[in-house]
Amino acid sequence: MFNGPSLDLPQTDSNLPNFDGQSCSASGQATLEDALKRSCNAAFGKVGLELGADAVREQAEKYGFNSRFEVPMLTARSRYPTDANLPQTAQSAIGQFDVSATPLQMAMVAATIGNRGVLMNPDLAHEVRAPDLSVLHTTRPDEIREVISPQTADTLAQMMATVVEEGTGSNAKIDGIRVGGKTGTAQQGSNRKPHAWFVSLAPINDAKVAVAVVLEDGGGAAEVSGNQLAAPIARSVMLAVLGR
Repeated sequence: MFNGPSLDLPQTDSNLPNFDGQSCSASGQATLEDALKRSCNAAFGKVGLELGADAVREQAEKYGFNSRFEVPMLTARSRYPTDANLPQTAQSAIGQFDVSATPLQMAMVAATIGNRGVLMNPDLAHEVRAPDLSVLHTTRPDEIREVISPQTADTLAQMMATVVEEGTGSNAKIDGIRVGGKTGTAQQGSNRKPHAWFVSLAPINDAKVAVAVVLEDGGGAAEVSGNQLAAPIARSVMLAVLGR
């Protein structure tokens, strides 16, 4: 796949650079795994152009973008643009342009991968109890749709594991447990600091927990990095859920 340090955006004089200004792979030929574990903007921007705006949007909508959910209160809607031109399509493919996402939405993406491709309806609480602790209501698993095949989900989960084990998500490592993750640095423009993101799931072959962490405006840090800021928080949550 595309392995340049930046992607020339069609119809513009601008380009889409990788965060570090380097190619995804030194071998001359990058793979999707290389692009994911090194968070290569240019490679995924090129993939977005090759797939086309409609295909990328339709897949995002399968995960829940452009929809709202009741948990039981109505959630905010994550947005994927419906009318992107070519340069906007490349930018949208890496979460730029007019893409917006809630932490719930990104946790649902990670959970879908951990659930072997099946998107579940989110719930705020497993049980509702009365003052005397009697159970008033218990939520039950509610499947929405199959987003990707089990085989694709398993492959993507393994690729996310390489992000933590070999790539940009090293601060999410947990001894004895394989963790999958993806870092994010969401630019805002107007000289504002980016948001620091990390999404994760664990254990990779039998997922019990999916986590999404975002620090708005980088949490006030001088240098914003999803791995430095958000991944340690995700790790702590996963440790708590897994009883470690």
